[in-house]
Amino acid sequence: MFMSRQFVRFLRKLPVAGAAAAAGLALAGCASLLGSVAGGMAENLGGAILDNPDVTMVRDGAPAYLLLLDGLVAQSPDNAQILGQAAQLNSAYAAAFVADPGRNDALNAKALSLAERAVCAGVRNGCGIRTMPFEDYQAWLSRRGERDVPMLYRLGATWAGWIQANADDFAAIAELARVKALMSRVIELDEHGNISGVTISQHHADIFDMPQHELDRYYPAFCRFGRMMRDDKYLMRFRLNAGECIVFDNHRIVHGRAAYSATSGNRHLRGCYTDRGELRSTYRILSGEGRFK
Repeated sequence: MFMSRQFVRFLRKLPVAGAAAAAGLALAGCASLLGSVAGGMAENLGGAILDNPDVTMVRDGAPAYLLLLDGLVAQSPDNAQILGQAAQLNSAYAAAFVADPGRNDALNAKALSLAERAVCAGVRNGCGIRTMPFEDYQAWLSRRGERDVPMLYRLGATWAGWIQANADDFAAIAELARVKALMSRVIELDEHGNISGVTISQHHADIFDMPQHELDRYYPAFCRFGRMMRDDKYLMRFRLNAGECIVFDNHRIVHGRAAYSATSGNRHLRGCYTDRGELRSTYRILSGEGRFK
């Protein structure tokens, strides 16, 4: 750490106790700065690894980076940025490259622990959310805004990875409802923290298992939304001809097909999905190569 000559002269003029306090403040500021720099470095390196198209390079180089992250976590154990990045990379590495069940379980457990610590350190009232009553958990989620989305997404992704690694454990499966609630909240918020979409599928809907006072408000709204989806003023109807396709955002447009007679001819319809994260990652890589202006 470096101190300016003016600051050193200032310390010399203070009583011993005052000088020690001022020096302590300077050291604390330096530690905060180092933590911020380390957090930024972890984010940048993590992004470089996740966006790297050379899978072999990532597989061979990731262990060294994970060890580096362990060192950064040890140095800054309450830095939410570093903890979140360490959680994400441990989980991703386990899913992509670790076939041994014992190692996979250990890495996923480590990733989830890091993600919990990150949320505890970086999100208001975020400690102990895995064990708080489900009603309290839902209320906590409802108060989360735009700045919390990256941290919540990392928690949800690592939590889901841990559940998948422990799919034969009923206690782990029981936590799936919390992950679904969390990821639904993440999906519904845009980058400004505003509601950006609704996820609805009647034929996949489960029992509406919620407190009665919430159900009394939710179910009438659910029914009204269903009626609105069938209202002509909100509908667009058109016919797809042979060889045609339609592309839409599945989080912004509710879609369906009208009834038809089974005797009216043969039909073949192929549907496919593209992941937003993969699409954006590919765009960033191609933009970096100068393919887009």
